[in-house]
Amino acid sequence: MKTISIILILTIFSGLIRTFGQEKIDPINTIELGVGWGGRYYDEQTGPNGYKTHNESIHVFSINYLHLWGISKKIYAGFGSGYHHINVGHGWDTENVIINGMEYEKEIKTPGTTYHFIPIFGQARYYFRNNPESAFLTADIGSFLKLDHNEGKPRLFWGLGFGQRYKINSSKFISWGIDYHEHYLFRKTQGFDEPNENPRIASLALKIGLIF
Repeated sequence: MKTISIILILTIFSGLIRTFGQEKIDPINTIELGVGWGGRYYDEQTGPNGYKTHNESIHVFSINYLHLWGISKKIYAGFGSGYHHINVGHGWDTENVIINGMEYEKEIKTPGTTYHFIPIFGQARYYFRNNPESAFLTADIGSFLKLDHNEGKPRLFWGLGFGQRYKINSSKFISWGIDYHEHYLFRKTQGFDEPNENPRIASLALKIGLIF
C-alpha cells in the first residue's frame, strides 16, 4: 500500500508541475552514476532498559534516471528511479564463552550483507544561474522496492545534494555532484521484550551524470 501511495503522490506531483509552470521550459532527463561510502545503524536491546547502537561500514553503487519538468529557468522538479547496490562489510553478533569456569558474552563478526534497492522518488532541483555552467542543489524524497531476501521492509528514502553542470552542446550537459542519502528499513525482532529494529543506511556519494 505504501508503494502504491507514493507512486500516486509522485504522479499528482508531476501533473501539478506541468499545469502550473508559467514559462514554456523544456523538460530535462538525467542519468547519474554514483559510488559512495557510509554506515548501517541500528539499536540492539542489551537489557530491560539498555540499548547498544551498531555501526557497520558500507559501500554503495548507484545508477539513477530522472525526468524533470521546468517550473522556471532555475527550478526543476519531477521523479526518478534506478538501482542501488549496497554492500555491508560485516555485521556483529554475540556468543557466550566460558573462561576459567566463568561465562562471558563475546562480540563476534558475522558475514556481510548485500542490499538491492529500486528507489522511487521525487526530486526538486535549483540552479543558481541561468547560464549553461551552473551549480545546483537537489532534494529527493520517496521510498524504494527491495529485491533481496534480507530482513527488513522498505520505508523512507531521502537525500540532499550539490553539483555542477558543464555544457557539451546546445542540448547536452555533463555534471558532477556530491549527495547524501538515507534508506530506512523496518525490521521486527522476535521476542516479547525486544523492540522493533529500524536500520538506517546513510551514505555520502560522488556522482557523475549526463543531462539531455
